[in-house]
Amino acid sequence: PSLKAPFVKYIDKIFAKQQQIDEKVEELVKLRGEIENVIASVDNPLIEIVLTYRYLNFFSWKEIASKLNYAISYIYELHRDGLWKISLKDHSKS
Repeated sequence: PSLKAPFVKYIDKIFAKQQQIDEKVEELVKLRGEIENVIASVDNPLIEIVLTYRYLNFFSWKEIASKLNYAISYIYELHRDGLWKISLKDHSKS
């Protein structure tokens, strides 16, 4: 028979899960940093704000338009231009 208390195996499981969570959080923080770098590479402050609101703050199109006092159609245009610029930079690296 084991001399360990019966709940020790549950504590071990909790520690293992916590380590998995910590690794996942670290991975997500790294990914967020990569997204921030890509957004910053656009070199247009207004487009950077739109992309940040959308992809890092998870705002809806309506919320972004409201915060920036622009029509949603203009926000879509800025977003499209930003994605185009990112795409061009990505293709130039290849």
